[in-house]
Amino acid sequence: MPFVDTHCHLNFSAFDLDRHALLDQCAADSIQSIVVPGVTRSSWASQLAIQSNVIAIKHAIGLHPCFLQEFDESDLLELEKLLDKNKTLVAVGEIGLDKLAADISLQTTVFEAQIKIAKTYNKPVIIHVRKMHSEILSILRRSAFNCGGVIHAFSGSLDIANAYIKLGFKLGIGGVVSYQRANKTRSTVASVSLTSLVLETDAPDMPVFGHQGERNSPIYIREIFEYLCELRSESADEIEAALFNNSCQLFGSI
Repeated sequence: MPFVDTHCHLNFSAFDLDRHALLDQCAADSIQSIVVPGVTRSSWASQLAIQSNVIAIKHAIGLHPCFLQEFDESDLLELEKLLDKNKTLVAVGEIGLDKLAADISLQTTVFEAQIKIAKTYNKPVIIHVRKMHSEILSILRRSAFNCGGVIHAFSGSLDIANAYIKLGFKLGIGGVVSYQRANKTRSTVASVSLTSLVLETDAPDMPVFGHQGERNSPIYIREIFEYLCELRSESADEIEAALFNNSCQLFGSI
């Protein structure tokens, strides 16, 4: 089965010098699709311009909680306008709440608005969450959000994981599972249903063990897969097929 990187910031400047060569390398390694999440309105246009003849590039757009310094109310209107005009967009994201970022009140307002928009357009969401799981879960339940999505870079307990899964979400599994010290996350990933997992790199950030200090890359999705296989009881073939099917279930034909 082919691989899907469900979270890669391929539009970031870290890839400007070798983006096309990297995509050729991905294609040669059976990486079939990459989902690119948006983070600010000002970057959506250049992001959406990135396409490929060798693998499928799928785009999501959203307003990231760590990049709200330039937020304007009109950003939400533009988000709706693009979702209405561009039917190929696969999700609303990257959105969420981050305890370490500024202005939690604004973050919450923008997150709630984007959840409402995603529900209106029947789109899954890609959620960034740091130290605010209870707040995210509360908003999702209160809004009766039922379009699913990914909890990006999941790092949490089994109870938290199951709470998201119960709401129809999948857990984004990235480089964190390659680190032995991430005991809680590794244990959780080993225990949840295989149908609740998808792979992601978050490149150019969140490097896999052994690549610290390097630019992260979608080509490392196979290494993340191998670490995941070490944690799971199923065969590698079964895990590979499930991960691909889970990605397609979320984002459509990819």
